[in-house]
Amino acid sequence: MAGVELAHVPYPGSSQQCIAALISGDVAMFMVGTSTAVPFVKAGTVHGLAVTAPERIDSLPHVPTYAELDMPKMDYSLWFAIEAPSGTPAAIIQKVHDDIAAVVADAGYQKALHIRGFEARSDTPEQLTIFLQNNYLQLKPLIERLDLHVD
Repeated sequence: MAGVELAHVPYPGSSQQCIAALISGDVAMFMVGTSTAVPFVKAGTVHGLAVTAPERIDSLPHVPTYAELDMPKMDYSLWFAIEAPSGTPAAIIQKVHDDIAAVVADAGYQKALHIRGFEARSDTPEQLTIFLQNNYLQLKPLIERLDLHVD
């Protein structure tokens, strides 16, 4: 999208190794989750170029979004979902959802995540289904262009 040629350098270890490689100058840049980046950006050890979320994140308010840099299609937020096998009884799905929603609503939990650059929310199973469908449709052209397949 930016017209920049980059070489992907996979690191077999953790994102902490990538940060060390960035700090030492072994790599010029890399993309990493906010939980790893926030402390280093706040300390000034590394420079945050942009966040892939659609809006700036509270823990890095001075770091622009890709949309602000005229790359609006770079909305690749990190997200986690809890799923169950098909056929799981609705009552169990509802119970798991309710328990997760209670944890997500806890102020201490919210604060602990916020410090790391995360925002917790608890969608309904129906909302998650719609999100997953939309996420797939967003990524489908890239999946097809790269000829990716699940083994």
